[in-house]
Amino acid sequence: MNSRLLVLTAIPCLLSLLVLTAATSALFVGSEGALAFDFVPRYVGAQAFWSGESPYRPAVTTRIQEQMFGSALPPGFDEQRFAHPAYTAVILAPLLLLDAPRAISLWMALQLLCLLMTPIVWLYVLDLRPKPLVFAALLVGLVFVFRYPINTYLVGQFTGSMVLLISLAMGLLRQKRDTLAGVALAFSTVPPNIALPLAMLLLVGYGLRGRWRALAAFLGVLFILTAISLARIGWWLPDFVDGVRAYTEYSFPVWALSLLPAPLAAATLALVVGVPGFAIYTFRAHPTVEAELRLFALAILCALLLIPQTGNYYLVLLIPVFMIGFYQARHSRLLTLLLGLVLVSPWLYLRTPGTEVLMLPLSAGVTYLMIVASQRFSPYTTASLQPEPSALR
Repeated sequence: MNSRLLVLTAIPCLLSLLVLTAATSALFVGSEGALAFDFVPRYVGAQAFWSGESPYRPAVTTRIQEQMFGSALPPGFDEQRFAHPAYTAVILAPLLLLDAPRAISLWMALQLLCLLMTPIVWLYVLDLRPKPLVFAALLVGLVFVFRYPINTYLVGQFTGSMVLLISLAMGLLRQKRDTLAGVALAFSTVPPNIALPLAMLLLVGYGLRGRWRALAAFLGVLFILTAISLARIGWWLPDFVDGVRAYTEYSFPVWALSLLPAPLAAATLALVVGVPGFAIYTFRAHPTVEAELRLFALAILCALLLIPQTGNYYLVLLIPVFMIGFYQARHSRLLTLLLGLVLVSPWLYLRTPGTEVLMLPLSAGVTYLMIVASQRFSPYTTASLQPEPSALR
């Protein structure tokens, strides 16, 4: 099947799936005053923004709480503020044409669709054509057995679109379509706390290879979005910083390495900081397929370990790591099995909530480093160490 026919077939299928999922989501979204979904602060904040009001004002926070819980919350609770850059409202503008329940249903459906599409995108990035049963097992394992994608869908989080856009950017970078990759990474920075440093790490890595166009496009798009937001509500950056500071006080973000004993945390920190630097160095010196994939996987793992998180939703960013790991370990049943065990391990953390922000990236990282080490001695990887092949054919 040629690429054009595949696209023409996929589009109506994806649209049908989107409509079906949105209709299903609407069954349990509820009505205004009982919309306890993470999308609501963004939605109400965006409404305020387009009305010319700062989404960081206390009055907007009160409206968010009323939409979610029916009344304002007493002090000491999670305030559910709009704690995002104001340009988020520019990106969400089309959804404001719908009322809150319909917008939430559509957003939830979009997130699930993004999560389903992410492994498919990686099959094209890695130029893999698995058998139907293998493809089905991969999709079910990564989206349903790996429990965080469904968590993301049920609460209306943003990380589904984030992981898809980051994955698309990787495919575009491998195609040397750097401008489009920079645009995709810019739109992935909603929210920016993990996506922004991850994008900068990747784009600097490519920039050191002389490919600065992606970084220029990334910064250019963020500049335009920020300029639009400044024109609408004025200088909002101090309010945003204050909102983030307040958010950390009532949402209790967890830095993964803080869960380790101090000496072990210091040693792990040194390793985590050094690994991406080594990955950038090897990619710059030897721009092979394996070095490129290694840079991407290690950048995600290090971002998850270094940046504090307020929940486990960002762990869906491990989906690309699993795809790269399964690809690079395809000639080792033992390493494939180990990576599969890491994929299903989140169910063990149900009894120790909060520990997965450390244990899952750490176990995935150790397993991935074992896969990288095995490539040095595998006769199957030498043929793949060729500079910059095309991807997303």
